[in-house]
Amino acid sequence: MNSHSTADDSTIPAATSWLTLGVSRLEHSVAGQMQPGHLYSLVTELPSIRYPLLNNTISEAIRAGVPCTIIEAARPEHYLEQLCTPPKFDLNDALDRRMLNVYCMQSEFQKKMFQVGVGPMLEELDRFGVEYGSLVLFDHASSLLNLYDLNLATQQLDAIGEWGERNGLTVIMVFSQLHGSKWVTPRALLDSMSGMATLSESSDGLAIGFPYWQFNGGVASGVSFRIELNAEGDYEVTSWKRTPRDAEGPYPETNGMVLPANPTIENQVVNIREFETRNSPRPSPTPGVFRNLKARRSEFDDFL
Repeated sequence: MNSHSTADDSTIPAATSWLTLGVSRLEHSVAGQMQPGHLYSLVTELPSIRYPLLNNTISEAIRAGVPCTIIEAARPEHYLEQLCTPPKFDLNDALDRRMLNVYCMQSEFQKKMFQVGVGPMLEELDRFGVEYGSLVLFDHASSLLNLYDLNLATQQLDAIGEWGERNGLTVIMVFSQLHGSKWVTPRALLDSMSGMATLSESSDGLAIGFPYWQFNGGVASGVSFRIELNAEGDYEVTSWKRTPRDAEGPYPETNGMVLPANPTIENQVVNIREFETRNSPRPSPTPGVFRNLKARRSEFDDFL
């Protein structure tokens, strides 16, 4: 995006951190690097295999000083137990310092979402104080979108993407357990995203794929890697395939295509519009759709 020069540079928020998907030996020059202000998705048919990747992604963000917000379903204690195995960060400390914030979908969430819409939902998150430049993870993302209507789902996803862009957020939408032939698939929404990663399993083991991914070096398309869990509980790239196109190029071996970046396109997200948005008054109250885990901390003392 092009930055504006109508305000003194010292008044504009500093550029936020680039984050990466938590896969060891995944070359950042190919895929996995996430640009602030952009929206990405993670798609997996088997929900449990997402935890090691998300665990490492969040822990790396916290180590880099980037606050994280997780939007989760109604059982946060179970989710956090799965997410933090093995432990990569101090959960109590992260919650106390607000480096990790967990908001839970209230009962009848989808009905309330239909009533209030995605706009008021994002205003509610603003009132909770999602920090500029943070990582925001929408787990169970299919609950946020009307996946029976492509046009409506696109509008909803675009609104979330614009919200993330205004606030310099790195947004990850996690899709899992997608069933039903009438549903809109995440791939149909790819035009509203900066990238999509897929986690899959087969008789050959696990793989991470990038049907499309924008990154600092350009665009990756159809790139995939074989992965496995290492001794530290992290996913690690173990192998990939080489094609004639990539044989002599600067990129690692892939079975897809990598296009170089357009040097005329700036990667800076921060601009005067985001600065004005960040310093504008908080939106007016709207019907709530989330529960704040921190506010209900006593209910989880046994777990925490």
